[in-house]
Amino acid sequence: MNGLAQQLPNSPQMPASPLAQLRDIHLPAPVAWWPPAPGWWLLAGILLAALIAAGIGWRRHHRKQLYRRLALRDARDLYTQWQQHRDTPRYLEAINRLLKQTALSVYPQRQVAALSGNDWLSFLDAQLRRPQFTEPALREFATLYREQPVNLAPEQLQNAAELWIRRHRC
Repeated sequence: MNGLAQQLPNSPQMPASPLAQLRDIHLPAPVAWWPPAPGWWLLAGILLAALIAAGIGWRRHHRKQLYRRLALRDARDLYTQWQQHRDTPRYLEAINRLLKQTALSVYPQRQVAALSGNDWLSFLDAQLRRPQFTEPALREFATLYREQPVNLAPEQLQNAAELWIRRHRC
């Protein structure tokens, strides 16, 4: 070995272990969270469009149902007035007018305007899943313009009217 080292006088000496020549692993810089990848931009756009569409749909539905909220409020006001004054004929006439106005705001005038008596009660019941107005207790409501109903319970009429306003199909 001396002969080889003498031939290469300026050569560095070889280390004893090849592992000593290895360097530490350097990790790459962490991935930045901004700007997001194109897929995230697409997802954000889709979510934003869905939220806008849902908001517009909710607003349309809310506006479309405004007549129901107003009619229910008016029906409750009429019932409160009846409880205070016990003027049954006035209450019956007012609740009938309210039901007719509510129906006219949704259904064609030619279908609703001329209805009276049993035809009117049948129309109201046809819009509900279970008949309310043609039940024996409310059948006298059909005779409103001919004679004064004797056995009509305003409480039951109020419940039927509120149910019709809330649940009629249009």
